[in-house]
Amino acid sequence: MFKVRAALTGLSMGVALMSTYKELNAENIIPLTKAWNTSSVTKEGLTENFSDAQDIFLDFNKSANHDPEFPGSDTDLYDFTDIGKIIGADDRTQVMSTQSFPFRTIGQIEFRRYSDDSARICTGFLVGPRHVLTAGHCLFEYRDSRAYGWNHSFKFTPGRSNSIVKPYGSIGWARAVSVEGYTNDGDRDYDYGMLILSEDVGDRTGWLGYGYRENLKGSLVNVIGYPGDKPSGTMWKDSCTISDYGISSTRFHYQCDTWGGQSGGPAYIYNSSEDSRTAYGINVAHYTSDDLPYNISKRINRAAFERIKNWKSEY
Repeated sequence: MFKVRAALTGLSMGVALMSTYKELNAENIIPLTKAWNTSSVTKEGLTENFSDAQDIFLDFNKSANHDPEFPGSDTDLYDFTDIGKIIGADDRTQVMSTQSFPFRTIGQIEFRRYSDDSARICTGFLVGPRHVLTAGHCLFEYRDSRAYGWNHSFKFTPGRSNSIVKPYGSIGWARAVSVEGYTNDGDRDYDYGMLILSEDVGDRTGWLGYGYRENLKGSLVNVIGYPGDKPSGTMWKDSCTISDYGISSTRFHYQCDTWGGQSGGPAYIYNSSEDSRTAYGINVAHYTSDDLPYNISKRINRAAFERIKNWKSEY
C-alpha cells in the first residue's frame, strides 16, 4: 500500500512549469532534471542513465500541447502493486467491448517484482506503435525509502477481456524507462514511465492521445484498468469529475473508484466536438487517510509531455 503525502510538494518544477513555459532559460531548467533525466533497463539487463534535459529544452517551445490518438485497425491470478480506494458505493462497470476503440489500446501488464520475484499486475496504455505509458512503480521497485531495482519479465496484453481471451496476444518487452525523480528518489510526483514492446502491436490496435492542459478542474475524466479485486483479466472503468482539492502541476485527484492492479491506467477526457480522447494523467495511488477520499493521477504536465514524446522518438 502506498502512503502518499497529504501535504503536496509543489517546489521543483511545480508552479514554474505551469506559469513560465515561455520563459524557461538555462537557470530554471535545473529543477526539471528530475523529470527529464532518464533511467532505463533492457530485457537483457543492460541499465542506462542519461541526461538530455538540455536537448529537450532547446525544442521545448516547438511542439503542440497534445499528441493525437490513432484509432488504428479493427482487426484483429495475481498479486498487485498498488491498492486503490473504493469511495462509497463501487461505481466501476466492466468493459465488455474491449476490442473497440479506445479500450483495445489499454492492456494489462504482468511482471515479476525485483525484490522477491513475485507475480504482479498493473495497467498500461499505448501512446505509440510499441510505446506503453504506465506508472513508474510498475516498472521500478522503490518502497520503504529504498530503491530496489527494475522489475522484469514484462508482458503487455491489450484489450484483454478475461483470463483466457487475449485478442491481440501478449506482447513481450524490449526496454523499460522512467525518470530519475522516481528511480533515484521514489518521488510520487514523477511516478511514470514507459514500457517499450518487442513488436508494434499499436499498428493493429491504434493508440490513445495524450497531452497537457492547464485547466482540468471539474472536467469529466475516465479511469480504466485491470483491478485485482475483480475476475482475472477483466477491464473496468469509472467516470467522475476532477476535484479542485490539491490540484497541482504534477497530480490531480478524483473520486473515481480504483483498486490494486489499476496503477498505470489512463485518466482521459473525451472531447465530443472532435470525437477525441486525450489522457491527461496516469492513475497511480490513493490517500491512505479516510479524511482524504481521493484517488490520484500523475498529471501529464509540460515536462512529462516532452519526456514522453522524446521516448517515442528515441525508442
